[in-house]
Amino acid sequence: MVSSPQLARIVVNSLKAILGEEYTIHNFERLPSRRNEVYKILGSLPSQFTFNPLVAKYYKQTGIAHETSILQKAHQNKLHVPAVIGTTANVLVLEYINGPNLCDLITINPDRLLGQLLARWLASFHTVFNRGADQVLTKGDARIRNFLVFHDYLVGVDFEESHIGSYHEDLAIACASILDTIPLFTKPKFQLCTVFLDDYAAIRQITNREELKAITGTKMIQVLKETALRRGNPPELLNHISRFESGAISL
Repeated sequence: MVSSPQLARIVVNSLKAILGEEYTIHNFERLPSRRNEVYKILGSLPSQFTFNPLVAKYYKQTGIAHETSILQKAHQNKLHVPAVIGTTANVLVLEYINGPNLCDLITINPDRLLGQLLARWLASFHTVFNRGADQVLTKGDARIRNFLVFHDYLVGVDFEESHIGSYHEDLAIACASILDTIPLFTKPKFQLCTVFLDDYAAIRQITNREELKAITGTKMIQVLKETALRRGNPPELLNHISRFESGAISL
């Protein structure tokens, strides 16, 4: 296991290998991440008059090539993702996106525009990474915390869990994460999920919207149960899941 001082040296050496030995680090801040070590770096080069923040992601296991290739293809196809600055064997350096988290904004106000922005982003991603029929390269962890609002559009981040699968998987994770954040399962959040799914269907020209909602709803139950288990099965969340599974509440 890599110690914190060793990890810091690896990240610093990687930044200098990518940006040059003259790159000076002014601040080193760890960001939340479940699988890998992620840092916000504030640094500069002698030719720069301002400090430019970057993100450095250290991969504890394999996956750097997978995520890098997804980001590069997405960027080439004008999808809103962080630009790749460079990579070493186990560190990926990206541009830092300075914008609020979609989850935080929806918690404050589940405005329908946010659902439309999410639908637009996922529909574009699934179109670019389409694999035929309903198979796509899924985003993987499509929880709304993995989207940032920048100006008037969303930026998707974190593609470590991307894999080939049904687009319904991403829709289910996104909707579940809208509903399972406090306040739980509110009417405005259900309405936001409906806006999101309807807009997604319209953009991707999916005519059978009831089937889309039914499949997504079934997958949501599994996603919600996994979330509840991870959180220690809180009774309030379990009660909402039970009502959703029984059909007492629905999309």
